[in-house]
Amino acid sequence: MRTDKYAVFSVVGPHVGSSVESILKDKVDDINKIGKTFWLQCSLGAPPSVVQHICKMETNICCFFIISIGNARDTKIKKYAASYSENYKDWQRMPEGMSPVSGRIGSLAQALVMNKLDICDEQIDIGKYVMPRIGLGCSTVCGFRDESLYVSKIRQVMAIGNLCDPYCVYLK
Repeated sequence: MRTDKYAVFSVVGPHVGSSVESILKDKVDDINKIGKTFWLQCSLGAPPSVVQHICKMETNICCFFIISIGNARDTKIKKYAASYSENYKDWQRMPEGMSPVSGRIGSLAQALVMNKLDICDEQIDIGKYVMPRIGLGCSTVCGFRDESLYVSKIRQVMAIGNLCDPYCVYLK
């Protein structure tokens, strides 16, 4: 398992009738077809400005997609993103050939941008990272490695994605 200085963690779950496995397969297919994919997230713990800043400071930042162990709610809303922006000012159409990016597309809709996604069955100790508490409304977070406050919190990892430029975007 990777031991990066910075990382993004995202809790995964079913989405409007689609299993996590089928969603991951679609995302891998996007990368194979067009070289990247977008992973919808609406979390206050990993806004585009923070993800972009971290990714510009360090290379090869990854996102660990972890299985929920608590009160995660299945996504029930299926709106489709039509455009994206790095800065919430200059908007572009969603990339041609990408599978639909759907979910709660509102003012908090964002997406992690990845050029690699490896499906796996591994574990990570998120207690080695300082980050906001993962929970409802904050299911994707940025963290930095610091073992000085270490309390073991082992989580199951379903996939590891490599973030690529522009790293995280706003959606509408």
